Amino acid sequence: MTNIKDGIEKEYFKDNDIFSNLANYYLFNGKKIISPEDLKELDTEYNITNPNIINRKRDIIKTFTMKTDGKNKYLLLGIENQTKVDYKMVTRCMLYDTLSYVRQIDDIDISRKNDKIKLNKNNNYLLSPVITIVIYFSHKKWNAKKDLYSMLDISDDLILQYVSNYNLNIIEPYSMTEKDFNMLNNDLSILFEFIKNSGNKDKLINLINSNKKYEHVNKKTIRLINEVTNININIEEDKEEIDMCKAIEDLKKDARKEGIAEGEARGEAKKLNENIKTMYKNGADETMIAKFLGLDISFVKKVLA
Repeated sequence: MTNIKDGIEKEYFKDNDIFSNLANYYLFNGKKIISPEDLKELDTEYNITNPNIINRKRDIIKTFTMKTDGKNKYLLLGIENQTKVDYKMVTRCMLYDTLSYVRQIDDIDISRKNDKIKLNKNNNYLLSPVITIVIYFSHKKWNAKKDLYSMLDISDDLILQYVSNYNLNIIEPYSMTEKDFNMLNNDLSILFEFIKNSGNKDKLINLINSNKKYEHVNKKTIRLINEVTNININIEEDKEEIDMCKAIEDLKKDARKEGIAEGEARGEAKKLNENIKTMYKNGADETMIAKFLGLDISFVKKVLA
């Protein structure tokens, strides 16, 4: 099940339109700096020639060509998908980024060796920046550390000045606002907005029914929503776009059932409390009430307090 979910997440963000929209939102406040055609997918597995260097495989990494001062500059952008909190995420991403730099050096060394070019002060290593963005597919807050300093068992500035910090770049729907959603295209906006509200079915239903963008949702987006939220929205396989307003009937039924169950539970609790108080008024002590009703005596005392 986990492999299927991981596969759907990776396939979704491999799409250059989705990837560029996400990167533009996170890096450039929604400005269209990165175009889909500027992206090129790279191998996610690090086959470093140095046998002493550990190998790892990341989710997605693409290269982006930026023009600055009339020259082409390259930027490496990676995405890591998380459905659960990983308390090692800071060091994981550090390792991925470090290996990306090591691979660049490795490639330069191989190229120079093949072309018989010697390294000197004029042709030193020039590396492309590496940025990794973590996407947290949950309506809950990310409760793990987001930078290396906060993971260290020391807070002495005298020592920390010699330690390079590493900050986690993370998208968590929990903290996203309407402004964030407006920076994204319809599908990504719907994806993150849906995840943020997935813990409250009534709120989710109202959101879908009150927003026209939910009338035309890409089938791939709904499939990913189903996987990461465990909410089964009906997908008509013969259509590329789905009207979610019509497809959430099961969600509405579940919300009604939960409401009824909660109401019944509240009614049962009220009735039990009344029985305890009535028995006490009729002369039964706390021990007798607890034994007769099969309750913990501490609960009986709390009701009678």
